[in-house]
Parts: sequence; C-alpha cells; structure tokens
Amino acid sequence: MTALSPAAPPSLAKPASGSGRYVLDVPRDSDQAQLQKLYAQSMPGRITLSLRADPDYRRALDIQGDRHDTVIVRQRDNGQAVAMGSRSVHPLWINGDIQRVGYLSSLRNSPGVRLPRRLVAEAFNWLLDQRRSDEAEFDLTSILTDNHTARRALERGVKGMPRYTPIGEFNTCAFRAVEHKPLAACRRLTERDTPALEALLCQDHHGYHARPAASFSPSSDTPHQSLAYESDGQLLGVAILWDQRAIKQTVVEDLSAPLKRYRRVINLGCRVLGRPGLPRPGESVAAVYGTHLAFPEEQPRVLRHLIRALQAEAFTHQADTLIVGLTPTQHQQIRSHLRRQAWVTPSVIYAVHRGGAPELDQQTVWPEVALL
Repeated sequence: MTALSPAAPPSLAKPASGSGRYVLDVPRDSDQAQLQKLYAQSMPGRITLSLRADPDYRRALDIQGDRHDTVIVRQRDNGQAVAMGSRSVHPLWINGDIQRVGYLSSLRNSPGVRLPRRLVAEAFNWLLDQRRSDEAEFDLTSILTDNHTARRALERGVKGMPRYTPIGEFNTCAFRAVEHKPLAACRRLTERDTPALEALLCQDHHGYHARPAASFSPSSDTPHQSLAYESDGQLLGVAILWDQRAIKQTVVEDLSAPLKRYRRVINLGCRVLGRPGLPRPGESVAAVYGTHLAFPEEQPRVLRHLIRALQAEAFTHQADTLIVGLTPTQHQQIRSHLRRQAWVTPSVIYAVHRGGAPELDQQTVWPEVALL
C-alpha cells in the first residue's frame, strides 16, 4: 500500500502583503508555538471544544494530504501570528476518475481579532493560487449545517472571495465503543488480504464523489485495524479502525453550568441509550475513526454489521467513542437499527472555486471524515 508522503515545506515566497495592522505571510519554524496555540483555539458553545494537534500541527496536516500550504496573518508591528488557514491536497474520486483535490481547513483566528474583509479574501485567494496544473479546478471544504450565518454569507458571495457552491450533505456520527460479542461474519484482515481490500475499496469508492483514492497505510504511531464482512466466503464489506490520538485530539475545554451540574445524570442516560457520554472539562475525547468503509449500497445490513464490528474494535483500543462519516441516505438506512446509538452532526460540503461551478455528475458526495 502507498503511504502518505510527508508534507512539502512551504514556499519561501511571501504572499502579497496586507492591510494596516496586519500582513500575510507563510509559517516559519519559529512560529511553531504560536500556530499550535492558534490551532487549538476553543470553539465556544454549551460544550466548549478545542481541536488540538499535539505535538505538532503539521502532523495533522500530513493526514489530510500529501502536500499542503499554510498562510498566516501577522500583526505588522510585532510579527505575532493571529490567524491561519491551510490547503491540503489528496487524491480523490471525482466523476468516476481520480483527481488531486484541495481541501481548505485549519481556519483559525485569535479571540477578539477581527480581520479586514479584504485581507481575509486575499488570504483565501493566496491559498487557491497554490493550486498546481495537475489538480482539480476547485477545492472542497465543509461547514456545519447549523452555522447559518457563515453559510448564508458564503453562498450569497462575499466580494473578493472565491465562490462557495454546496454539492452535498454529510453526517458525522459518534457511536459508543462497546464490547460486543464477535460476529461470525466479521473478521480482522491480514496482510495477505491486501489485494482484496484494495480491490473492494476501488470498486466501491469510484461510485462516489470525494472518496479517498489512495491506498491506506498510516504511520506506525497511528494504530489501525482492517475489518471485513464476509458471506459464503465472499468479501462483501470492509472498514478500517484508525486511531489518530497520537496526532490529533479533541478536548472538552468547558461545559455550560447545567451540563456541569447534571453531567453524571446525563451520562447515565447516555449509557442507557447506548450513546457516548460527556467527558469532564479538561479531558480529551477518547475517540477513534471508522474509515474507508466499502459495502454494497443495496445491502445496508453489511454497513450495520461493520459498524458493530468497529464499535467492538474501538473498545479493544480503549476508546469511548467511534466516529464514522456517512451520507444522509446511509444514515437513514441504518437509523431504525442504530438510532439510539449515535450523536449526529450534519455538515454541508462545498466546492470552492473561481468562475463557474464545477461540473459534477449525479454521484453522491461522501468525503472521508478521518481525512478532514
């Protein structure tokens, strides 16, 4: 299997610099501590979360693609980094063919910093300018469905910004890790199963937009386990359990007062419902990913069995939560059987482009949540 390549070093050429108090730049080694802090910027809400990438945010970008570029915004007077954004490139299936596609992520800014709109547009356009001739003429990004303010602004079009065209919906499902009894139809794959695994992934993934086209081979410090569902000796479905906690972490920074007060009661209810519970403030979410799923679309029972096997495998990895990305149709197909077992966060997937919208066929958009 082909491993993901290490990140390419950023261009040494500065982006065209910005406006008033701020200037655009590319990261330097001396910015590491500042960018780690920016990357871990809290997302306030009833559950205040931070997405961290310890010990090095660049390792998290390596997961998202085989090459990436990062732009930062500095204060002009002292050089302090106050905002960042990245574009990572990964081979994906688009219109039934493999294309190299950019993904925009890691958009962060320091609390209280409001950047001029022109500077934000300049930063986004600089990222899009890094597109190479062998890459698709659009990038992808995702926005939470209930982030109506951002979605309205971007879909309406902000002056100077690239265009955002919605191309599909996507559900991030958080299941509880459970010590299930092993299913007779499911087994762990071994190295000799690699050709069959790759063949099934290729056969399944080419029928969707944004499925990963590269073979799966994580680094040694991100444990993984391949699983298969078989019937009458035929390999019908596969999935991979991927533990990224050595590189990426989700931390519960704080809980609202009611959630703090009733956390134990809530967690008792979650246990009854078979859903993941609330960690204490300051604790990391012990989550692993179910990735690279492939199964016959007309046989949702295979998907149900794979998720059940992934839950059991997650338990053996001492995780509390299994995260799986599903299309709305897939989620609906298994909802009657697993409706009490998952917290679901819907997102909208966007094509980010200049000029006309990309011409996509009617295939369903199904990005890989573990690569976002």
